[in-house]
Amino acid sequence: MTTIGDAAFGLCTSLINIVVDSDSKYYSNDENGVLFNKDKTTLVQYTTGNTRTSYIIPDSVTTIGYAAFQACTNLISVTIGDSVTTIGESSFSLCSNLTSIIIPDSVTTIESGAFNNCTALTDVYYGGTEEEWNAIEIGEANESLLNATIHFTDKPECLIGDVNGDGKVNQLDRVALTRYLAKWTEYPEGSINAIAADVNGDGKINQLDRVILTRHIANWIGYETLPYVG
Repeated sequence: MTTIGDAAFGLCTSLINIVVDSDSKYYSNDENGVLFNKDKTTLVQYTTGNTRTSYIIPDSVTTIGYAAFQACTNLISVTIGDSVTTIGESSFSLCSNLTSIIIPDSVTTIESGAFNNCTALTDVYYGGTEEEWNAIEIGEANESLLNATIHFTDKPECLIGDVNGDGKVNQLDRVALTRYLAKWTEYPEGSINAIAADVNGDGKINQLDRVILTRHIANWIGYETLPYVG
């Protein structure tokens, strides 16, 4: 096989993993079953059926392909790697639960419909200045992106304890943290989910955070919105 067409696996809602023969000269996959070109400079397809709520795009990637994340409704947050220059057409369209995204200052082009119908998107964390953001070529049908709050920093603010990223701290976050501790869910280092899950701010996510979160939900202790501290 030499060519896989754009969005060839799009809307395959039960597909959770793509594996490419290691001898392939044209394509490859990562440990998460995401499809790339051979040298991993283009992210071709993220599997729609993957239950992961967050994902960090590798730094090798320079281009996010056409409809690469289309209708990945389980995703809540995405961190785009520092080498990406182009966010392709319809790449995140219909990601209806995507609430936040980190975009590096390497991005120069966001193509038409890249964030079309991302109705939950509220926060964009940009790694450059406002002037640099305004210089990005942004195509049409990206109202969800443009209507979000743009934070001009590559380190997001987050609500400590809001593990699932829905803007609230409640029993759903306790369940999300429990799933993480049981290794049913992954939170990449530096993701908003991981920052929020480290409730006591000691740089670790463990049972102590779960205990403190439980106490907070029971109204024994309180937490405020805190900035990320690197």
